[in-house]
Amino acid sequence: MNRQKICSQIKNCHKCELAISRNNAICPEGNPKGRFLIVAQAPGEQEDKADSMFVGPSGTVLRQIITEHRLNTKNYYWTNLLKCNLPHNRKPKQREIDACSEFLLQEIEEVKPEIIVPLGFYASRFIFSQFHLDFPVEKAEFYKNFGELQWTGKFKVLPLAHPASILHRPELKENISEKYAILKTLETYCCWHRSCPMKKFTEKGIIDPSWRQLYCLGNWQNCVRFQMESRGQPHPDWMLPDGTLMEYLKQC
Repeated sequence: MNRQKICSQIKNCHKCELAISRNNAICPEGNPKGRFLIVAQAPGEQEDKADSMFVGPSGTVLRQIITEHRLNTKNYYWTNLLKCNLPHNRKPKQREIDACSEFLLQEIEEVKPEIIVPLGFYASRFIFSQFHLDFPVEKAEFYKNFGELQWTGKFKVLPLAHPASILHRPELKENISEKYAILKTLETYCCWHRSCPMKKFTEKGIIDPSWRQLYCLGNWQNCVRFQMESRGQPHPDWMLPDGTLMEYLKQC
C-alpha cells in the first residue's frame, strides 16, 4: 500500500467544510498488512493538534484496554471514518461522511483486512451499510448488540463501542472491556480448526462458510464444539458450532 500517496490525498482534501476548521487531517497509522483494520469515528481536538491518532483522553482509555487484554498491536491498522476533527465533538453530517469515506474504502481495498473493527455508532453504521449487513436504526440498539461478529463474505466485522464511551459513562467500562476481549480471541484461530469437521463440510460446500469463519477462524471461544472438546465431552461430527445437531451431515 502506498501510504505516502493516500496520506498526501488526505492532507490535501478540501471536499467539505471540515477542511476549514481543522489544524490537521489525520493519516492512518499502524501495519498496512495487519489482519485487523480499526475504524474510529474522527480525530478529537488533541489528535487534531498533534497530527496523530489516539493521543487524547479516548486514546488513553484505548491503551488501557490494549494493555489489559495484551493485544498484539503489530497486527493492527488504525484509521478514521472522518479524517478531520468535528468541531465541539458534534455528530458527523452525512455529506461529510460521503465526502471522506472514499479514503476509507480505498484503505479497505488496499489493506484487505481479515477483520474490520468499527468503533462506535457512525463508523459501524457506515461499514454495515457498505457491506449489506443489518444494522440497528437507533444508537441505543447498537449499544445493546455491539461485540457480535459478522461475516460479509469477504471479511469479518466486529463492531465495538468507541473508547470515548467509557469517558462519558464509566459504568459501561466492564461491559465494553469484555467485548474488546474478543479481539484477543480473534488474534488466533481455534487450535482444532484444521481437523474440525466444519472444515471438511465447508470445503465440500455442504454448509455455509460463515460457520467456519465466525467460529473456527473467528470467536472460537463461543463455539459449543470447542467448549465440549475442552472439557473432554464427546460430541458428534454433525453438531454445528452453535450446538445444533444436523442429521443430514451424518451422511457426509
